[in-house]
Amino acid sequence: MYPYISENMVGTRSPGRLHVVCPAPIFATLSLIGSFQRLSILSQAPRQEADHEKTRTNVGEPTMPKVIVLLCGSDGSADELGSAAAEGARGVRFTEVDVRTIGSGGMLAQPHKPLGSIDQIREYDGIIVACTAAEMPTELSAIFDALDCAQPPAGFLNKVFAVAGTENKRLFERLRRLGGIIVCTPRDATDSADAGRTIGTRVAKVSEWVRHALSHEQKLHHHHP
Repeated sequence: MYPYISENMVGTRSPGRLHVVCPAPIFATLSLIGSFQRLSILSQAPRQEADHEKTRTNVGEPTMPKVIVLLCGSDGSADELGSAAAEGARGVRFTEVDVRTIGSGGMLAQPHKPLGSIDQIREYDGIIVACTAAEMPTELSAIFDALDCAQPPAGFLNKVFAVAGTENKRLFERLRRLGGIIVCTPRDATDSADAGRTIGTRVAKVSEWVRHALSHEQKLHHHHP
């Protein structure tokens, strides 16, 4: 039996090939499906490129370390050192830097916000104490006492600490007891301002390294539970 062909049926005709016919509505439907398939194929490349870009961005995204500079003392030298340390930390790309005062801060050249609470310190990756006092200031000692009592033993394990402006052994001992990472001033610093900028830069860089390493560690645990 030969297939019935009418004016409502369309198909293709070429020499030496099979002549395929089908009702016009079906032909239109098949054409529409083919168009959607072609559009789907064409859209796969941009979609795959977008997914690749998203993955690349997540892997290499900046870690945005946060550094706080604590000004301890009412003389201008502590303010000068703290400002230099903040300048050095800001020179490291993507680093957020805040400067806060401990105590009165009456002789500071620039007004800074006071440290609101002990809990604020935990929000930062790097902590720089700018202090020129020969003895441990009472306000600073009270902060360390509160941190020792409130913070769990491993709470500061991945925090980066530094002191700008003093060789107070008592201060370094209190930092050591927190169990974090202590960064020292390099020996080739030319003056106090240079030492402050250098210590700020080093704290920001080490904080970025630590945070970057921790982010990769979390991703490994996520993919390999």
